[in-house]
Amino acid sequence: MVLEIHGSMGEGGGQVLRTSLAVSLLTGVAIRIVKVRQGRPKPGLARQHLTALRAAQAVGRARVEGDFVGSRQVTFDPGSVEGGEYVFDVETAGSSTLVFQTVLLPLLLRAKRPSTLVFRGGTHNPMAPPFHFLQQVFVPHLRSLGAKVELHFKNYGLYPRGGGEFHARIEPCAGLSALELLERGPLLAHEGHFIVAGLDVRIAEREAQAYASFWEHTRVQAEHAGATGPGNVAMASLLFDRGSELITLFGARGISAEQVASNLATEAQAFIDSAVPVGEHLADQLLLPMLFGAGGSFRTCPLSRHSRTQIELLHQLTGKTIEVEQARATAKVCVPSL
Repeated sequence: MVLEIHGSMGEGGGQVLRTSLAVSLLTGVAIRIVKVRQGRPKPGLARQHLTALRAAQAVGRARVEGDFVGSRQVTFDPGSVEGGEYVFDVETAGSSTLVFQTVLLPLLLRAKRPSTLVFRGGTHNPMAPPFHFLQQVFVPHLRSLGAKVELHFKNYGLYPRGGGEFHARIEPCAGLSALELLERGPLLAHEGHFIVAGLDVRIAEREAQAYASFWEHTRVQAEHAGATGPGNVAMASLLFDRGSELITLFGARGISAEQVASNLATEAQAFIDSAVPVGEHLADQLLLPMLFGAGGSFRTCPLSRHSRTQIELLHQLTGKTIEVEQARATAKVCVPSL
């Protein structure tokens, strides 16, 4: 049996491909994805999606059809998931972090031995979770469920040149415990981190100084990164009693350092005021590990279209229904266990 998935569903982006590949590896069910990335200006597989597909093929010993740039139909027939040593290179500024998320759960829950992985490509770009989000927010939540995952940062890969690298070590586990995250508790720490590559470090220093002016007790750091550049990343790290959030913005030509800092401060304050423990981007990333773990529930801001697409897709792939209780400014998400 081959389960057919329409890549045009929901947002119609690469998320449909990556989640379908991960679920196929977890369940052993073959899939065919048609109309790949139909909702994007350039449909079909781009380099980062092709890398994710080939990464899933490698760790799952899968038979694949349609593995070329521009392909709009992919067939994926998985074998057994094998731990080991792997190197995956996007070769562009495309997101290496999304390649990591494609193979993470299968190697964690289905492999028999540990895996050591090297990921190369983009580490920080506007259309994907940056490395520091994985390190400070996503992976710590997985560890709280019993996962043994370690990340090691090597160097930045910024849009549009890429060239970044990070390493991961994943140890298989018997299962993930339930997640109950309805309250977050007080704010314990708040830091601002401002990075430039191939640009004057004074840009990052101005951003840091401007950001600090919005808060009384916030640590700030300016860094000139040894990356291929040029680029500018601004990150606000928020640590709560239960959970954390990382907000990321990117500087651009025509936007002053002070405006970047102001925009970041506005978004950080909005999340603090929301009082939810799970941010918009973490919400859709928790759904898959919770579903293949022991389930649970969490409270978040109103669901993004990205999260709604993930919920619909997981229902098609597994038959399980993720329930959402929508309030005026928050949502409670209840995830069953397979």
